[in-house]
Amino acid sequence: MNTRFLKSLLAVFVLMLSMTSNSQRSQKKMNVVLFLVDDLGWKDISSYGSDFYETPNIDQLASEGVRFTDAYAACQVCSPTRASILSGKYPGRSGLSDWLPGRKDFPFQRFLNVRSIQQLPYEDSTLAETLRANGYRTAIFGKWHLGEDPSTPLAHGFEERLSEWNKGWPNQTYFSPYGMPGLQDGPKGEYLTDRITTEALKYIEKNKDKPFFMYLSHFAVHDPIQGRPDLVEKYRKKLAQMKKPAGAPFILEGNPDDPQPLSRAQLDNLLNDPQYAGYSVLPQHTVKIKQFQDNIQFAAMVESMDESMGRVMNKLKELGIDQNTIIIFASDNGGMSAANVGNPYRVIKPNALDGAFASSNLPLRAGKGWLYEGGIRVPTIIKWPGQGKASKESHVPIISTDFYPTILDMLGLPLLPEQHKDGVSITPLLKGKEAINRKAIFWHFPHYSNHGMQSPGGAVRYGDYKLIEYYENNTVQLFNLANDMGEQNDIAKQEPQKANELRAMLHQWRKSVNAKMLAPNPGFSPDSSAGPRIAKKATVDHSAIQYKALPTTQTNGLLGERINLWRNKRLWYVAKAPFLLQGFESRPGEHIWQGEHVGKWIHAATLACENTKDQKLQKQLSTTAQRLIATQLKNGYMGTYAPAMQFFNVPGDTKSWDVWTHRYNLYGLLVYDQYYPNEKVLDACRKMGDLLIATFGEGKADITKNGTRHGMSTSTLLESIVMLYQRTKEKKYLDFAEYIVSASEKNPDLHLMGAMLANESVARPGDGKAYQLMANLLGYYRLYQCTGNKRYLQTVMNGWNQIRNRHVLTTGGPWTRKASYNANKECFAHTDVFNPYEIVVENCCTVTWIQLNLMLFENTSQAVFFTEAETALYNQLLGGQYTDGIDWCYYTKPNEAAPPYESVIHCCASSGPRALELFTRYLVGTTDQQLYINSLSPSTISLPVSLGGGQLMIKGSYPTGTTTNITLNIAQSKTFPVAFRIPANSTLKSVKHNGKAVSATLNDKGYHIIKGTWKKGDVITIDLNFELNVALQEGEKGSKWVAFSYGPLALAQKINAKPSEEPFAGLEPDDTRVKEILQRLKPNPTQNGISFTINNSAVSLIPYYQAGSRTSGPRAYFQIGNPL
Repeated sequence: MNTRFLKSLLAVFVLMLSMTSNSQRSQKKMNVVLFLVDDLGWKDISSYGSDFYETPNIDQLASEGVRFTDAYAACQVCSPTRASILSGKYPGRSGLSDWLPGRKDFPFQRFLNVRSIQQLPYEDSTLAETLRANGYRTAIFGKWHLGEDPSTPLAHGFEERLSEWNKGWPNQTYFSPYGMPGLQDGPKGEYLTDRITTEALKYIEKNKDKPFFMYLSHFAVHDPIQGRPDLVEKYRKKLAQMKKPAGAPFILEGNPDDPQPLSRAQLDNLLNDPQYAGYSVLPQHTVKIKQFQDNIQFAAMVESMDESMGRVMNKLKELGIDQNTIIIFASDNGGMSAANVGNPYRVIKPNALDGAFASSNLPLRAGKGWLYEGGIRVPTIIKWPGQGKASKESHVPIISTDFYPTILDMLGLPLLPEQHKDGVSITPLLKGKEAINRKAIFWHFPHYSNHGMQSPGGAVRYGDYKLIEYYENNTVQLFNLANDMGEQNDIAKQEPQKANELRAMLHQWRKSVNAKMLAPNPGFSPDSSAGPRIAKKATVDHSAIQYKALPTTQTNGLLGERINLWRNKRLWYVAKAPFLLQGFESRPGEHIWQGEHVGKWIHAATLACENTKDQKLQKQLSTTAQRLIATQLKNGYMGTYAPAMQFFNVPGDTKSWDVWTHRYNLYGLLVYDQYYPNEKVLDACRKMGDLLIATFGEGKADITKNGTRHGMSTSTLLESIVMLYQRTKEKKYLDFAEYIVSASEKNPDLHLMGAMLANESVARPGDGKAYQLMANLLGYYRLYQCTGNKRYLQTVMNGWNQIRNRHVLTTGGPWTRKASYNANKECFAHTDVFNPYEIVVENCCTVTWIQLNLMLFENTSQAVFFTEAETALYNQLLGGQYTDGIDWCYYTKPNEAAPPYESVIHCCASSGPRALELFTRYLVGTTDQQLYINSLSPSTISLPVSLGGGQLMIKGSYPTGTTTNITLNIAQSKTFPVAFRIPANSTLKSVKHNGKAVSATLNDKGYHIIKGTWKKGDVITIDLNFELNVALQEGEKGSKWVAFSYGPLALAQKINAKPSEEPFAGLEPDDTRVKEILQRLKPNPTQNGISFTINNSAVSLIPYYQAGSRTSGPRAYFQIGNPL
């Protein structure tokens, strides 16, 4: 039966009950104001003990009502507590157990975070719905954070709402312009807390003669920590006049579940280590906890919130309804004495601590995100005019689930025990009694905290005792809060019987509410946390997966066609062009970046020569390398700039691409030397490296002050310098590579490693210049290979994850766009500016993305990386290569009438062939004596003697066909496993060995494995099912888009002008509509190859790479929902 219909029936039933039970009441119904503050700590109010923050209005409320000293939030983070208030249910029961949308998983976790439901359950009859059914007007002003559209306040009982922003923090800042849907911007600089209050007062005025339930839910005092300037100045002066408190401003709090916890002495030593001055998460997941209330920005936020309370109370008095209005004041979790860390690698600079650490919760331990009292005990005051006591203090434990039944009880409405199952009415406490009918209070948090990474856990308070249980290592802590409010004395070992009693109580409760528990993390890596363990020296495993690429002697099919276009046409077109070496031989060159092309050409041509054994090409390569080396100056310089502008003479030139040229000269020559060793070539590389060290090494010029984008272009030198170290084993080059990282980290506008470890947006470092940012990641990965430093690895993986999840199109290309916060259209941008007609994919970005994924694949053998590389190659890369074999695109757009193919020697045309040659070398390889077939692209592969010798021949029409035959023409029979990867959007239909079906098992790397003894002529037949896939993408101005793939190929409409027809207009995309969207695509049986028609339209879809020509282009993304 329809849930909403059931809710309507329930509302009618409640109304009938209330009419019966309230027949004796003649007075006017009381109003309710629920005043909820975000992240306000227990001691952030004057009447709770703060001597820095000033809250006279809330203190006045306390004098008129009951102040609870032992009030609790149902969770240590916001969304679950807010759900508990409106539903009367524990988070463990409702399933909404973490802030929305929740935190990602990390390898250090032994378990995966439980997936919290993403909205307030529709089956709940919320407090707002119940009151509305009883004749109340209902409205919410401010923060919702209980689900995105359509699960908004209007779907859960509220008639009115202020702002349509559903997230838990301001969209931009606390100052207008707010950029929040549903909230019109006020005058520039208007403060959000003030504005929300003003709108709430208008609502009170409008409804003064009607009973109302007003949920005033401030975003404050959640970060960003931004106070109103006049109040900031007030507290600046106040702080200057106060005596500085004794002791350290921070202490370290360790993970309570650590099997080898650090002693207080170890923690103090760690805190005083200068290298950790700016870190919020230190080794063994220790975190800084603020000890003083001295943040003037936060103090101003608190007072603004107090002013809001004063304005509400004054308005009620002014209207004469203050004695007919219940006011409930509370916070949704403890105060933010630890930062919103987000991940174990975030770095908060020493001068930015006040922007991350809000307040101190002392004497309570820890803060938001923790199960200690600092995370869950909150200030709570209730004023019940005419019924409740005034100036009363209650020490009886209460919790946020109690608000629902208490409000009903205060209003004389019938309780709904089947709804508010975990709350009890606390009206006896409001009337002065000292007990309520409840045994214990419970918490369940099956997530790794966002504020310290401590283990998931649960807790129970029973009388004065409180037990915390952690789920990773089953640690328990027991405290007697009557004499240890600060939870400093764990008595679990002294009182084992009490500990066992409370633990059994907690387990039984979890079972009764069907609380979800955690599943093991298949990617668990115990040494992947931030920093080493302190108890013993960290050890690093330098061994990598021993993957070895096998020689590809012939490439056929689509890949063969396209790579031969390069080898037969573009390769020689560039090799014979004077432009390639002219800038070196007759300095200066024509363009500031002219020098990069020869290094790129040498790289691609070397791989082509190694793959084809072409003697003519080898001779051309040797001539080109010799001519380049002949231009090197005695000091090692090998660029195209005039003497006065050569980088060693102007190391601070921020527009120079001279170091960039040396990056590619080193790269190309080192690859050449790898296959065709030549001491002159290697000596030339050493001289370049030595000149770079002499110019930018430690104590020399700042390398980040040279080149564009705050040094982003120059710091790409990192990869080539590590390659030079790998070739020579001379430590000075490794030292210089690590110094480049150090210099980058000191530049706040670059700071790539720190930004990636903190999971900051890739749109920030170096203006988000996409090509160079990914080129830096290549260097960081090589540096990890040489040092074993997992911070380098995590830098790469965090960057890779973010690019893959937010910035890669269905075509596999990383997209960019000019925005207000970046430099130009080649920079990463946030998804709120996505528009497929305006974004671009720079071909160099696609190539570097392919490089990065192939490098990660080579060292992990994980299928996911090869799949990313293959998707980018068969779609984005081939879409940018013209079929004449000469022309390439610099940029492409997913939707454009005609891609700009051109023969000019530009950076992207020089990059493209490198990806073709690299990819071809990875088609088949070996790992741990297993044959790894990475791509089903038609080809011939040379097999080593260990696998029988001879050849492996892959035949079929991949990537358009679904059947592939693999023939093993081996010289002698051998027994070994064969592993093969199936492409994106595909499933395995069958595998046959010489026509007989065989079973295949899936390994942990994403490959299917078949085992056998193989002899000459054996044939493996792989049949696949290609599946249609739809990708949903949000964009600028709230627009929404869909794009389609079929198996490994992205689909597109072939267009020659911007189309007006939108075949999916009016259809709102969500998970339930995906099937409906896909059903609109029908295969077109009348054409050869892959073709689909969209129902009720003239739109046909073909593979993306086929859509571009001189007169036509692709349309890969279609608008859905309301038009842009």
